[in-house]
Amino acid sequence: MSHSSYSSIEQLRHLIKDVEHYYKNNLPTLRFTGTIKLHGTNAGIGYNNKDGLWCQSRSNIITPKQDNAGCAFFVESNKQYFIDTIKMIATNNMIDLDINSLILFGEWCGTGIQKGVAISKLPRMFVAFDVKIVPNNGDCAYYIDTTLPEIVNNDERKIYNIYLFKTFTIDIDFNNIAGQGTDCLREIIDEVEKCCPFGKALGAEGVGEGVVFKHHYSPQGRYIFKLKGDEHKVSKEKVKVEVAPEVIASINEFCDRTVTDNRLTQAIDMIFHNNPALPTYNVPIEMKHVQKIITWMRDDIWKEEMDVMVANKLEPNMVFSELAKRTSSMFKRRVEGY
Repeated sequence: MSHSSYSSIEQLRHLIKDVEHYYKNNLPTLRFTGTIKLHGTNAGIGYNNKDGLWCQSRSNIITPKQDNAGCAFFVESNKQYFIDTIKMIATNNMIDLDINSLILFGEWCGTGIQKGVAISKLPRMFVAFDVKIVPNNGDCAYYIDTTLPEIVNNDERKIYNIYLFKTFTIDIDFNNIAGQGTDCLREIIDEVEKCCPFGKALGAEGVGEGVVFKHHYSPQGRYIFKLKGDEHKVSKEKVKVEVAPEVIASINEFCDRTVTDNRLTQAIDMIFHNNPALPTYNVPIEMKHVQKIITWMRDDIWKEEMDVMVANKLEPNMVFSELAKRTSSMFKRRVEGY
């Protein structure tokens, strides 16, 4: 068995560039399906006929002895259910598990995993949202265009299928994306942030994180992007739905946008809580770890915001000093508050 992480989901403005690059002067109108984005921790349940079943976090294989918020123990407790489910998905999609691994991705979420959302009031659960096929011979992995069979839904076991809850359909005209398309997207995000449809369906009202939108253009290819409500964005954009890099007046303004409490929370979760393989896993959060936090923040900002930096001629070495100073101060306040 080998770890194969879930692909990073980019912002709408990044997707627009990809579509423009591929379609050139003949931009399409594409239909996207949106599913509720749940605020928990990413989990994958993998299987092939040689290695059997395994569980993984975003970064590592996990086990009940070296776990991530109890996820591996949950999978072990439902082992045969997940084996049967994955075999059914493979059969339905003609996937040979002798030569491929199938990973059922989902969100491990609920009480004690994250805060401030409707689902944090609910018991811990696994909510499936995607299926990845990883050829054992090293060929490129891909995602199946599937809404998952209904077997991936069992209230008694606390295993759910995100597609069996509220979804959204929107046609995006890439010739006029700043018009009616963004208005519709804003309405969807406002609705989810005000009251999470997934949480409400299970009896817990409260804030939702956002929506993930997908369009499959071939059996093995797709466009995907995410939109979050204002409370859960890791960057403070001036508009709710960005379709192009923001104009930034200064390094300070760029850091106002990117060095945020939500991004720092992600850094702390990744370094101290979500990766059992790290030496900082479950250790006390202290200032001696500040350089690890700064490095994570830097790398995440470079990944998510490089297009904004390029558009505004902000080279990384121009930004790093202010980024590091702000991150250190924010982390110190967190340490003192623990």
